[in-house]
This record gives sequence, C-alpha cells and structure tokens, in this order.
Amino acid sequence: MAEELITLGKPGTGELTEKKSVFIADASPIENEEEAVAFIASVRKKYSDCRHCAYAYMLSGKGIMRYSDDGEPQGTAGLPILDIIRKGGFDNAVITVIRYFGGILLGTGGLVRAYSSAAALAVKDAGIVIYREHTLFSVTVTYQDYAKLTRFFEGKKILSSRFDSSVVLEIAVLNADAEAFF
Repeated sequence: MAEELITLGKPGTGELTEKKSVFIADASPIENEEEAVAFIASVRKKYSDCRHCAYAYMLSGKGIMRYSDDGEPQGTAGLPILDIIRKGGFDNAVITVIRYFGGILLGTGGLVRAYSSAAALAVKDAGIVIYREHTLFSVTVTYQDYAKLTRFFEGKKILSSRFDSSVVLEIAVLNADAEAFF
C-alpha cells in the first residue's frame, strides 16, 4: 500500500431518472481485479433485464484501470464513470451504472451527464475513507516522565496503555512523522 489510500468507505447506490431512462449506479471498494469482475457480474445478474451495464474500476497502485460503455456510444458511459473515480482522487473502487431505456434519446452530452451523475450519487452514498500508513512504536516511560510527556503524545494514536511499575504505550505514528518521533 502507498503512504495513503483514498477509497470508498462501503458499497453505495444511486438512482437517477433522465427523460424516462432510469440509471442505477452501484459502487464498492475493491482490493483486486477479481473482486471488480465479480462485482460487475453480480450487478449484471441482479439487473439482467437492463439495456446497458456500463462500468469502470481502478486499482492504480497496481496500474489497473478498466471501463466499458456496454453498447452505449463510445465514450458516453464508461469513461465518464472512470472520470468520477479519477476526479474524486480515490482508488481501489468499482462503479457500475445500469440503464433502463425510456424511449427518448438523450444524445451524447445527455448520456455523459446521466452516467456521471448516477455514478456520483453512488459515490456519495458509499462515502470516502482515507487510509494512511503508520509505524507502531512501543514506548516505556516512568510515571514521572509520562506526566511530562502527555502533551507530546496529544495528537498521536495511542493504541494501548499499560500501567505497571512503568507506563508502556503502544503508539501509531504516521510514516511521514515517524522519523521525527525519535
């Protein structure tokens, strides 16, 4: 994992109706390409009667980025969904948007807006989380030193404290701050 990973917090959904066409988006965090492919397959199965199932996913830590317009005019579905992922700055995510055609043509601009908007709704529902790498330290101090250092430990993630003959703290420090910690 890189120093920081921004991804979806949980699976999310969003629905949008545009000129009688219904767009239903599903988004999910993923850890590998197999999960992305399985997620897309499950959405296709769930909405087996839909006209289109466009998708995009990205695992940039592994250099993987895929999208599909699934029969929509080129660049009007999969690429706008992928742009939601890229512009959101998050990674390790898959988004599908299925379309039930309502009988009215939307044009390329209308399709791009509808697919983007539906994908954005699913992302909003899923939420964004940031994972940051930390270094774990075990610090043993006397009670007297602990009292002096309490301000220093503010803002640090103290995972556990054990008070015996001395104080033993398990502290998580951001990797970027780890060198300055000691």
